[in-house]
Amino acid sequence: MYTTVLTDADLLLRSQFESRTLENAAFRHREHVRLTWIYLTGEPAAVVEARLCRALLALATSHGVAQRFHHTLTVAWVRIIESARRSHPDTPFDALVEACPWLLDKDAPLAYYSREVLYSDDARTRWIEPNLKRLPAV
Repeated sequence: MYTTVLTDADLLLRSQFESRTLENAAFRHREHVRLTWIYLTGEPAAVVEARLCRALLALATSHGVAQRFHHTLTVAWVRIIESARRSHPDTPFDALVEACPWLLDKDAPLAYYSREVLYSDDARTRWIEPNLKRLPAV
């Protein structure tokens, strides 16, 4: 997909995530965005969406917080991050968030969804289309 070279920190984050040794406190929004960016370096967005939905639910379950997993937010963020990547191909992560600081705004999906729709129980458990405007095409 992209030719971005992953750093040792990128590889460590992916390894800890995949082995479920990543501490819950060390996996905040920036790390979610970075992990998605890492996966998007080598796989199409649709593959990353499915992978992250499975893996994030498994990680949340292993930490005893399965209720925190949110399907629609996961898919929406993959699409938002992929759109930024396409605008800035082969850009290292830190440079990407510098060019697109809104990637670090947890509320960015609210440009596409009303709070009522995005934070509904239905959106938490399955994909819901945006109700304010379309997500970027990927």
